Amino acid sequence: FIPLAQYPFIKFDLSFTVPIDFIAADLISFVVTKLDKNENNIDIFDDYVTEKSRNLGIRISTRNYDRTYSEEETRDILDMLVKKIQDKFNVELNKS
Repeated sequence: FIPLAQYPFIKFDLSFTVPIDFIAADLISFVVTKLDKNENNIDIFDDYVTEKSRNLGIRISTRNYDRTYSEEETRDILDMLVKKIQDKFNVELNKS
């Protein structure tokens, strides 16, 4: 049993261009491992597929059990996640 954290969530919406046969559950599992010391809620909010491409949007809500994240720490977490996701899965962050 792990109690719920008392501190606020930080939330990120990230959208990636992924291969059409990409397994979204792999991405979610990977993010959970990178934020394993936090309470997390990770959902898919968009999965748009055309004949030639696929965009996958995930919403990440995470919070620390011990403290509130500063604005700088929040940016660092976001940058770390984007870099590690792109490196691991060879996907591209949609910039819009």
